[in-house]
Amino acid sequence: MRKIKLLWLAVLLMVVAVPADTEATVPITKAQSEETASMLEWINESLHEEVEQEDQVSLAENFLNSLNDEEREAVHHELTEENATTWTNLPATYENRNGIALGDLSEESVREALKLMKGALSKEGYETLTEIMKADAFQHTEYNDEALDPELYFIAILGSPSDKDPWMVQFSGHHLAENLVFNGKEASATPQFTGVEPREFSLWDNVTYRPIVERINGVDDMLQSLDREQLETAEIEEAFGDVLVGPGEDGDYPETVGIPYADLGNEQQTLVQNAIETWINDAPEQTKNELLNAYFSDEALKNTHIAWSGSTDVNETGAYARIDGPRVWIEVSSREGDSHPDNPHYHTIWRDKVADYGGVF
Repeated sequence: MRKIKLLWLAVLLMVVAVPADTEATVPITKAQSEETASMLEWINESLHEEVEQEDQVSLAENFLNSLNDEEREAVHHELTEENATTWTNLPATYENRNGIALGDLSEESVREALKLMKGALSKEGYETLTEIMKADAFQHTEYNDEALDPELYFIAILGSPSDKDPWMVQFSGHHLAENLVFNGKEASATPQFTGVEPREFSLWDNVTYRPIVERINGVDDMLQSLDREQLETAEIEEAFGDVLVGPGEDGDYPETVGIPYADLGNEQQTLVQNAIETWINDAPEQTKNELLNAYFSDEALKNTHIAWSGSTDVNETGAYARIDGPRVWIEVSSREGDSHPDNPHYHTIWRDKVADYGGVF
Protein backbone atom coordinates (compact mmCIF):
# COMPACT_ATOMS: atom_id res chain seq x y z
CA MET A 1 0.00 0.00 0.00
CA ARG A 2 1.06 3.56 -0.67
CA LYS A 3 0.55 4.49 2.96
CA ILE A 4 3.01 1.95 4.37
CA LYS A 5 6.06 4.16 3.95
CA LEU A 6 5.01 7.77 4.27
CA LEU A 7 7.16 10.65 3.15
CA TRP A 8 6.54 13.18 5.88
CA LEU A 9 6.70 16.85 5.03
CA ALA A 10 7.95 18.95 7.94
CA VAL A 11 5.90 21.91 6.81
CA LEU A 12 2.87 23.97 7.58
CA LEU A 13 3.18 24.39 11.35
CA MET A 14 0.29 26.27 12.85
CA VAL A 15 -1.81 26.42 15.98
CA VAL A 16 -5.52 26.63 15.32
CA ALA A 17 -7.48 29.25 17.23
CA VAL A 18 -11.05 28.29 18.03
CA PRO A 19 -13.69 31.02 18.41
CA ALA A 20 -14.60 31.79 22.00
CA ASP A 21 -18.18 30.55 21.58
CA THR A 22 -17.10 27.02 20.64
CA GLU A 23 -15.88 24.19 22.84
CA ALA A 24 -12.10 24.12 23.17
CA THR A 25 -10.33 21.93 20.69
CA VAL A 26 -6.86 20.49 21.03
CA PRO A 27 -4.18 22.76 19.49
CA ILE A 28 -2.47 20.77 16.80
CA THR A 29 0.66 20.87 14.70
CA LYS A 30 0.19 19.92 11.08
CA ALA A 31 2.68 17.82 9.17
CA GLN A 32 0.61 16.15 6.49
CA SER A 33 2.00 13.35 4.40
CA GLU A 34 1.89 13.88 0.66
CA GLU A 35 -0.57 11.00 0.24
CA THR A 36 -2.89 12.18 3.01
CA ALA A 37 -2.89 15.74 1.68
CA SER A 38 -3.81 14.47 -1.78
CA MET A 39 -6.65 12.34 -0.42
CA LEU A 40 -8.06 15.27 1.53
CA GLU A 41 -7.83 17.47 -1.56
CA TRP A 42 -9.88 14.95 -3.57
CA ILE A 43 -12.41 14.64 -0.75
CA ASN A 44 -12.82 18.42 -0.54
CA GLU A 45 -13.22 18.73 -4.29
CA SER A 46 -15.84 15.97 -4.29
CA LEU A 47 -18.01 18.02 -1.95
CA HIS A 48 -18.54 20.55 -4.74
CA GLU A 49 -19.13 18.10 -7.59
CA GLU A 50 -22.61 17.59 -9.04
CA VAL A 51 -23.74 13.96 -8.81
CA GLU A 52 -27.04 12.42 -9.88
CA GLN A 53 -28.56 11.32 -6.58
CA GLU A 54 -30.75 8.56 -8.03
CA ASP A 55 -28.25 7.21 -10.58
CA GLN A 56 -26.30 4.80 -8.38
CA VAL A 57 -26.10 2.13 -11.09
CA SER A 58 -24.20 4.39 -13.51
CA LEU A 59 -21.99 5.68 -10.71
CA ALA A 60 -21.13 2.13 -9.67
CA GLU A 61 -20.39 1.09 -13.25
CA ASN A 62 -18.17 4.14 -13.75
CA PHE A 63 -16.23 3.19 -10.64
CA LEU A 64 -15.85 -0.43 -11.70
CA ASN A 65 -14.77 0.61 -15.21
CA SER A 66 -12.01 2.77 -13.73
CA LEU A 67 -10.37 -0.28 -12.15
CA ASN A 68 -7.89 -2.71 -13.61
CA ASP A 69 -8.67 -6.44 -13.55
CA GLU A 70 -6.90 -7.11 -10.26
CA GLU A 71 -8.60 -4.18 -8.52
CA ARG A 72 -12.00 -5.17 -9.90
CA GLU A 73 -11.55 -8.68 -8.55
CA ALA A 74 -10.81 -7.24 -5.09
CA VAL A 75 -13.82 -4.89 -5.18
CA HIS A 76 -16.58 -6.98 -6.77
CA HIS A 77 -18.09 -9.88 -4.82
CA GLU A 78 -21.29 -11.89 -4.74
CA LEU A 79 -24.17 -10.58 -2.68
CA THR A 80 -24.32 -13.26 -0.01
CA GLU A 81 -25.22 -13.04 3.65
CA GLU A 82 -21.64 -13.90 4.62
CA ASN A 83 -20.23 -11.10 2.46
CA ALA A 84 -22.88 -8.57 3.45
CA THR A 85 -22.32 -9.09 7.17
CA THR A 86 -18.53 -8.81 6.87
CA TRP A 87 -17.87 -5.31 8.15
CA THR A 88 -16.47 -3.57 11.21
CA ASN A 89 -15.68 -0.16 12.66
CA LEU A 90 -12.17 -1.17 13.69
CA PRO A 91 -9.12 0.31 11.97
CA ALA A 92 -9.19 -1.12 8.47
CA THR A 93 -7.17 -4.01 7.09
CA TYR A 94 -7.64 -6.46 4.23
CA GLU A 95 -8.40 -9.13 6.82
CA ASN A 96 -11.46 -7.48 8.39
CA ARG A 97 -13.24 -6.02 5.34
CA ASN A 98 -14.36 -6.71 1.83
CA GLY A 99 -13.06 -4.61 -1.04
CA ILE A 100 -10.03 -2.46 -1.63
CA ALA A 101 -8.45 0.48 0.20
CA LEU A 102 -8.72 3.91 -1.38
CA GLY A 103 -4.97 4.27 -0.86
CA ASP A 104 -4.38 1.41 -3.32
CA LEU A 105 -6.36 3.05 -6.11
CA SER A 106 -5.52 5.59 -8.78
CA GLU A 107 -6.71 9.17 -8.43
CA GLU A 108 -9.38 8.51 -11.07
CA SER A 109 -10.73 5.50 -9.18
CA VAL A 110 -10.76 7.33 -5.85
CA ARG A 111 -12.72 10.16 -7.40
CA GLU A 112 -15.22 7.70 -8.93
CA ALA A 113 -15.56 5.91 -5.58
CA LEU A 114 -16.32 9.20 -3.84
CA LYS A 115 -18.90 10.07 -6.51
CA LEU A 116 -20.60 6.73 -5.92
CA MET A 117 -20.83 7.34 -2.19
CA LYS A 118 -22.07 10.89 -2.72
CA GLY A 119 -24.82 9.54 -4.97
CA ALA A 120 -25.71 6.77 -2.53
CA LEU A 121 -26.19 9.10 0.46
CA SER A 122 -27.89 12.41 1.15
CA LYS A 123 -25.85 15.61 1.27
CA GLU A 124 -25.80 15.31 5.07
CA GLY A 125 -24.80 11.67 4.89
CA TYR A 126 -21.90 12.34 2.55
CA GLU A 127 -20.66 15.21 4.71
CA THR A 128 -20.73 12.89 7.74
CA LEU A 129 -18.73 10.28 5.80
CA THR A 130 -16.07 12.76 4.67
CA GLU A 131 -15.72 14.40 8.08
CA ILE A 132 -15.19 11.05 9.80
CA MET A 133 -12.46 10.37 7.24
CA LYS A 134 -10.93 13.74 8.11
CA ALA A 135 -10.93 12.76 11.79
CA ASP A 136 -8.61 9.90 10.86
CA ALA A 137 -6.43 12.33 8.90
CA PHE A 138 -6.16 14.36 12.11
CA GLN A 139 -5.19 11.29 14.16
CA HIS A 140 -2.78 10.10 11.49
CA THR A 141 -1.05 13.47 11.35
CA GLU A 142 -1.17 14.60 14.96
CA TYR A 143 -0.32 11.27 16.58
CA ASN A 144 1.52 9.56 13.73
CA ASP A 145 -0.99 6.70 13.93
CA GLU A 146 -0.44 4.57 10.84
CA ALA A 147 -3.53 2.47 11.59
CA LEU A 148 -5.72 5.55 11.02
CA ASP A 149 -5.67 7.28 7.66
CA PRO A 150 -8.22 8.45 5.08
CA GLU A 151 -6.43 6.14 2.65
CA LEU A 152 -7.52 3.22 4.83
CA TYR A 153 -11.19 3.36 3.87
CA PHE A 154 -12.41 0.38 1.88
CA ILE A 155 -15.04 0.09 -0.80
CA ALA A 156 -16.74 -3.06 -2.10
CA ILE A 157 -19.65 -3.79 -4.42
CA LEU A 158 -21.68 -6.92 -3.75
CA GLY A 159 -23.81 -8.19 -6.61
CA SER A 160 -24.13 -6.57 -10.03
CA PRO A 161 -25.32 -2.96 -10.16
CA SER A 162 -28.90 -3.13 -11.45
CA ASP A 163 -32.13 -1.16 -11.61
CA LYS A 164 -34.12 -4.24 -10.58
CA ASP A 165 -32.07 -6.85 -8.73
CA PRO A 166 -30.57 -6.36 -5.24
CA TRP A 167 -26.98 -5.20 -5.00
CA MET A 168 -24.94 -3.51 -2.32
CA VAL A 169 -22.20 -0.97 -1.67
CA GLN A 170 -20.01 -1.25 1.41
CA PHE A 171 -17.81 1.68 2.42
CA SER A 172 -16.00 1.48 5.72
CA GLY A 173 -13.02 2.50 7.76
CA HIS A 174 -12.26 3.41 11.33
CA HIS A 175 -15.45 4.76 12.95
CA LEU A 176 -17.52 4.34 9.80
CA ALA A 177 -19.47 1.56 8.13
CA GLU A 178 -22.01 2.19 5.37
CA ASN A 179 -23.93 -0.88 4.19
CA LEU A 180 -26.27 0.25 1.43
CA VAL A 181 -28.56 -2.18 -0.41
CA PHE A 182 -30.41 -1.12 -3.54
CA ASN A 183 -33.58 -2.84 -4.81
CA GLY A 184 -33.94 -4.74 -1.56
CA LYS A 185 -37.21 -5.97 -0.10
CA GLU A 186 -37.28 -2.88 2.12
CA ALA A 187 -35.98 0.68 1.83
CA SER A 188 -32.69 0.53 3.70
CA ALA A 189 -29.61 2.44 4.79
CA THR A 190 -28.45 0.13 7.57
CA PRO A 191 -26.51 -1.22 9.39
CA GLN A 192 -24.67 2.08 9.78
CA PHE A 193 -21.87 2.68 12.25
CA THR A 194 -20.68 6.23 12.86
CA GLY A 195 -18.22 7.40 15.48
CA VAL A 196 -15.53 9.95 16.05
CA GLU A 197 -12.45 10.75 18.10
CA PRO A 198 -11.86 13.49 18.98
CA ARG A 199 -15.33 15.03 19.08
CA GLU A 200 -14.00 18.13 17.35
CA PHE A 201 -10.76 18.92 15.58
CA SER A 202 -9.20 21.22 13.03
CA LEU A 203 -6.98 20.59 10.04
CA TRP A 204 -4.79 23.07 8.22
CA ASP A 205 -7.86 24.59 6.53
CA ASN A 206 -8.79 26.37 9.81
CA VAL A 207 -12.22 24.67 9.77
CA THR A 208 -13.40 23.13 13.05
CA TYR A 209 -15.06 19.78 12.32
CA ARG A 210 -17.66 18.05 14.52
CA PRO A 211 -18.70 15.07 12.39
CA ILE A 212 -21.62 13.66 14.41
CA VAL A 213 -22.46 16.61 16.63
CA GLU A 214 -26.13 16.66 15.53
CA ARG A 215 -26.54 13.06 16.67
CA ILE A 216 -24.85 13.67 20.01
CA ASN A 217 -26.73 16.91 20.66
CA GLY A 218 -30.04 15.32 19.65
CA VAL A 219 -29.64 12.50 22.14
CA ASP A 220 -28.40 14.91 24.80
CA ASP A 221 -31.45 17.17 24.34
CA MET A 222 -33.72 14.13 24.57
CA LEU A 223 -32.18 12.96 27.85
CA GLN A 224 -31.95 16.40 29.42
CA SER A 225 -35.70 16.88 28.91
CA LEU A 226 -36.56 14.03 31.27
CA ASP A 227 -37.62 14.80 34.84
CA ARG A 228 -36.33 12.84 37.83
CA GLU A 229 -39.11 10.26 37.78
CA GLN A 230 -38.76 9.72 34.04
CA LEU A 231 -35.00 9.33 34.38
CA GLU A 232 -35.49 6.62 36.98
CA THR A 233 -37.87 4.76 34.68
CA ALA A 234 -35.52 5.09 31.70
CA GLU A 235 -32.34 4.07 33.52
CA ILE A 236 -30.63 0.76 32.79
CA GLU A 237 -28.63 -0.44 35.79
CA GLU A 238 -26.15 -2.31 33.63
CA ALA A 239 -23.06 -0.38 32.48
CA PHE A 240 -22.02 -0.39 28.82
CA GLY A 241 -18.53 0.16 27.50
CA ASP A 242 -19.67 0.19 23.86
CA VAL A 243 -22.71 -0.26 21.65
CA LEU A 244 -24.34 -3.69 22.00
CA VAL A 245 -25.59 -4.46 18.49
CA GLY A 246 -22.47 -3.51 16.57
CA PRO A 247 -20.56 -5.45 13.91
CA GLY A 248 -20.99 -9.20 14.19
CA GLU A 249 -24.11 -8.81 16.35
CA ASP A 250 -26.74 -8.90 13.62
CA GLY A 251 -30.21 -9.47 15.06
CA ASP A 252 -28.95 -9.86 18.63
CA TYR A 253 -31.27 -7.29 20.23
CA PRO A 254 -31.77 -7.35 24.00
CA GLU A 255 -35.13 -7.18 25.74
CA THR A 256 -36.82 -3.80 25.41
CA VAL A 257 -36.30 -1.59 28.48
CA GLY A 258 -36.66 2.08 29.34
CA ILE A 259 -39.49 4.58 29.31
CA PRO A 260 -42.20 4.32 26.63
CA TYR A 261 -42.54 7.14 24.13
CA ALA A 262 -46.23 7.35 25.09
CA ASP A 263 -45.27 8.34 28.66
CA LEU A 264 -43.42 11.44 27.47
CA GLY A 265 -44.80 14.95 27.04
CA ASN A 266 -45.39 16.43 23.60
CA GLU A 267 -42.15 18.42 23.58
CA GLN A 268 -40.20 15.41 24.80
CA GLN A 269 -41.73 13.24 22.06
CA THR A 270 -40.63 15.80 19.50
CA LEU A 271 -37.07 15.61 20.86
CA VAL A 272 -37.10 11.81 20.47
CA GLN A 273 -38.19 12.16 16.85
CA ASN A 274 -35.58 14.88 16.24
CA ALA A 275 -32.87 12.61 17.64
CA ILE A 276 -33.90 9.72 15.37
CA GLU A 277 -33.92 12.01 12.34
CA THR A 278 -30.27 12.93 12.81
CA TRP A 279 -29.40 9.40 11.71
CA ILE A 280 -32.14 8.98 9.10
CA ASN A 281 -31.08 12.23 7.40
CA ASP A 282 -28.06 10.36 5.99
CA ALA A 283 -30.32 8.37 3.64
CA PRO A 284 -31.36 9.62 0.18
CA GLU A 285 -34.70 11.44 0.09
CA GLN A 286 -36.96 8.59 -0.99
CA THR A 287 -35.43 6.10 1.43
CA LYS A 288 -35.49 8.68 4.23
CA ASN A 289 -39.20 9.35 3.71
CA GLU A 290 -40.09 5.65 3.70
CA LEU A 291 -38.11 5.06 6.89
CA LEU A 292 -39.59 8.06 8.67
CA ASN A 293 -43.09 6.90 7.78
CA ALA A 294 -42.28 3.49 9.24
CA TYR A 295 -40.53 4.74 12.38
CA PHE A 296 -43.00 7.56 13.12
CA SER A 297 -46.28 5.78 12.55
CA ASP A 298 -48.61 5.91 15.55
CA GLU A 299 -48.20 2.19 16.13
CA ALA A 300 -44.40 2.32 15.91
CA LEU A 301 -44.05 5.30 18.25
CA LYS A 302 -46.42 3.72 20.75
CA ASN A 303 -43.97 0.80 20.99
CA THR A 304 -40.76 2.87 21.04
CA HIS A 305 -38.71 3.23 24.23
CA ILE A 306 -35.73 5.34 25.25
CA ALA A 307 -33.16 4.36 27.86
CA TRP A 308 -29.84 5.46 29.33
CA SER A 309 -27.02 4.15 31.49
CA GLY A 310 -23.94 5.53 33.21
CA SER A 311 -24.71 9.23 32.83
CA THR A 312 -27.32 11.44 31.20
CA ASP A 313 -24.48 13.76 30.13
CA VAL A 314 -23.28 12.31 26.85
CA ASN A 315 -19.98 14.16 27.26
CA GLU A 316 -19.06 11.95 30.21
CA THR A 317 -17.12 8.73 29.73
CA GLY A 318 -19.43 5.77 30.25
CA ALA A 319 -22.58 7.59 29.13
CA TYR A 320 -24.87 5.37 27.07
CA ALA A 321 -28.24 5.99 25.39
CA ARG A 322 -30.63 3.86 23.38
CA ILE A 323 -33.72 4.32 21.21
CA ASP A 324 -35.57 1.05 20.67
CA GLY A 325 -38.62 0.79 18.42
CA PRO A 326 -40.35 -1.99 16.48
CA ARG A 327 -37.89 -1.27 13.68
CA VAL A 328 -35.50 1.50 14.64
CA TRP A 329 -32.54 0.72 16.89
CA ILE A 330 -30.06 3.46 17.81
CA GLU A 331 -27.26 3.38 20.36
CA VAL A 332 -24.75 6.00 21.50
CA SER A 333 -21.74 5.18 23.67
CA SER A 334 -19.33 7.76 25.08
CA ARG A 335 -15.95 6.17 25.62
CA GLU A 336 -12.66 7.32 27.10
CA GLY A 337 -10.54 9.04 24.49
CA ASP A 338 -7.60 6.96 23.34
CA SER A 339 -5.56 9.96 22.26
CA HIS A 340 -7.10 12.74 24.32
CA PRO A 341 -9.01 11.92 27.54
CA ASP A 342 -10.51 15.44 27.58
CA ASN A 343 -12.03 15.13 24.12
CA PRO A 344 -14.79 12.48 24.04
CA HIS A 345 -14.70 9.39 21.84
CA TYR A 346 -18.10 8.30 20.51
CA HIS A 347 -19.51 5.16 18.96
CA THR A 348 -23.02 5.06 17.49
CA ILE A 349 -24.99 2.39 15.66
CA TRP A 350 -28.19 2.67 13.64
CA ARG A 351 -29.96 -0.55 12.74
CA ASP A 352 -33.36 -1.51 11.36
CA LYS A 353 -34.82 -4.73 12.75
CA VAL A 354 -36.68 -5.34 9.47
CA ALA A 355 -34.62 -3.62 6.81
CA ASP A 356 -30.94 -4.20 7.70
CA TYR A 357 -29.23 -5.22 4.45
CA GLY A 358 -32.43 -4.27 2.61
CA GLY A 359 -34.29 -7.14 4.27
CA VAL A 360 -32.67 -9.43 1.69
CA PHE A 361 -31.49 -12.07 4.16
